[in-house]
Amino acid sequence: MKLNIIPLRYLVRCSALMGLVTLFVGCGSFLTKDEPGFLARVGENYLYRDDVAKLLAKGISKEDSASFVTNYVNNWASKQLLLDKAKINLPEEKLAEYDALVADYRIDLYTRAYKEALVQQGGDTVISSSQLNGFYEREKENFKLKEKIVKLRFVELPKQFLNQDAVISKLKRFKKNDIAYLDSIGVQFKKLNFNDSIWVSATRIIQEIPPLTFENANKHLKKITIF
Repeated sequence: MKLNIIPLRYLVRCSALMGLVTLFVGCGSFLTKDEPGFLARVGENYLYRDDVAKLLAKGISKEDSASFVTNYVNNWASKQLLLDKAKINLPEEKLAEYDALVADYRIDLYTRAYKEALVQQGGDTVISSSQLNGFYEREKENFKLKEKIVKLRFVELPKQFLNQDAVISKLKRFKKNDIAYLDSIGVQFKKLNFNDSIWVSATRIIQEIPPLTFENANKHLKKITIF
């Protein structure tokens, strides 16, 4: 058996971690079952042989396999080193924001895959209440909101706006003719949002409406509140 050791010297400048990739080449298949379980390690992260083996096309030559795996391992190690650097150097609030996005994406993947599986079972599939409740109980953690969300409509008026009382009245009542009136003078508003059927995060609202803060959000952003 031939052992090739490929040091990622060009990555050492990016991280205090030394990236070392070890590739095992046998006489038969490029990835043989009697080799160690992982191909590469960066810090506490491992790239396992089985994960890479799934990506190899059937019937691929040993030379092409070696080239593919070497490139894949190098790319994987580069990303791991950059990820480690990002976790060290990015602000905590940014890391929290990205973690929330990843969690949301994970929920989308789960729910989309579940819907597709139901469709594949057939158009006549009926989901019982007990099945729905069971799925919710098993995946409850994936359905938790990370922050308050609300539906709202609002306008921001210029300081010297003359028809303030009319706008307040029509924004509260919000009938068809009220909406038409508000739309007709909308160019005079500094900001507006009439689409109150969309759920919006409290953080986004606080950014858009300066009088609101995280301290007073619970007071103002609650059911059927007008201010």
